[in-house]
Amino acid sequence: MKSTLRRIVIGILFAVLAAVLWFAIPAWRIAQSMKEAAGRFAGGEGVTASQLPRKWVDQLLAVEDPAFYTHRGVDLRTPGAGWTTLTQALVKIHFPGPHRGLAGKPVQSLRALVLDRVVSKDDQLTLLLNSAYFGEGPSGPVTGFDQAADVYYGHKLPELSDAEYLGLVAMLIGPNAFHPIRRPDRHRERVRRIQALLEGRCTPADWGDVYLSRCGDQKPRAQP
Repeated sequence: MKSTLRRIVIGILFAVLAAVLWFAIPAWRIAQSMKEAAGRFAGGEGVTASQLPRKWVDQLLAVEDPAFYTHRGVDLRTPGAGWTTLTQALVKIHFPGPHRGLAGKPVQSLRALVLDRVVSKDDQLTLLLNSAYFGEGPSGPVTGFDQAADVYYGHKLPELSDAEYLGLVAMLIGPNAFHPIRRPDRHRERVRRIQALLEGRCTPADWGDVYLSRCGDQKPRAQP
């Protein structure tokens, strides 16, 4: 009886190990190619995180991934973090396969853990700046902050005003749901909630409060 139980336990351990390796090895290879892509962007093919004002980087993280520089790819505790960190968002963009549901989300999380080991945080931000999806523009899909800045505001990314930049950040959670052209009212409300969050007039209700429910009825701070 004991020997049979031991064989079952060993079999389960080997199955778990095989599953981990089956997901981790391809993830490591894809993460390596993503690291190389980040290097190309740094070489002038795109926008790098270091080119943005530090304030803009801090605002992006405060809204989308508050614990980005401290978590290891997955965050299940920080208020407002939600189900998807920026690292997991990169997995959804660059890794093939489903990333939702009972099977998809664990796979996404495992790949995010691998990605975070291989690609530095700054390189992850650079990848996000150049590969985030910004909905359907007048001429088709819009990819990356720089193209989005041009399509929606008629400027290159570094030339945006602070308010215009927040307009792009507001789209990330749902580019077509909070589209500045097709859904202007929803987009403006999302921007108002983000401004309230950044000004300290509200905080996320809990870990899953990605829509900033407490910020919906906050009035703008009076100018001195």
